[in-house]
Amino acid sequence: MKRLFHNPVFRLAIAVLLFAVTPACSKPGGAGGRDSNVDYWTCTMHPSVREKGPGKCPICSMDLVPVMKESATPARSSKNAPQHDHAAMLAGKPSDSSVTSSPSHEFVVPVERQQQIGVTFATVEMKLLSHSIRAVGRVVPETQRVWRVVSRTTAYVQELGVNAPGELVKKNQVLMKLYSPELLTTQRELIDLLRSRDGTAKNTH
Repeated sequence: MKRLFHNPVFRLAIAVLLFAVTPACSKPGGAGGRDSNVDYWTCTMHPSVREKGPGKCPICSMDLVPVMKESATPARSSKNAPQHDHAAMLAGKPSDSSVTSSPSHEFVVPVERQQQIGVTFATVEMKLLSHSIRAVGRVVPETQRVWRVVSRTTAYVQELGVNAPGELVKKNQVLMKLYSPELLTTQRELIDLLRSRDGTAKNTH
């Protein structure tokens, strides 16, 4: 091996090989170089992210897609035409080729990436929106149909039907029982007046 390395013909062959390989690797726009038509790389979900080369999005870790320069007009075949239309719809731009507007930054989303992020297409139609909400509420009486009658009299509480604030009550439930001599006297007077009225009406007829 040492004799082969000291051979001048072998050295000359190695030098020619290195000279031929080095220019091919240093050509811009080659297989391993950067595409001259790419302006920057961005994320389809976070357009604010801009990188000089391919990689992952620092926010969602998705693969970055290239954004072409304004002057770049890549060839579009019939096979890639639906991809461009999908990208135009994602960017909110018309896909009609007849629109002659100034070129702008646009990116092409491959079909595989569209399947990963769940892009779907559907026909626009009008529907009635309906949404049910379940929440905790409090039932209160209507204020316009509530009257407060204040009556004062001397009485004694004999029995309580409710013992604590916030206790549940039912319809027609007795809240308390009172004993009031004044109320009994007034009740007897009212009964006597009603009897005398009824007796006067009978005697009149």
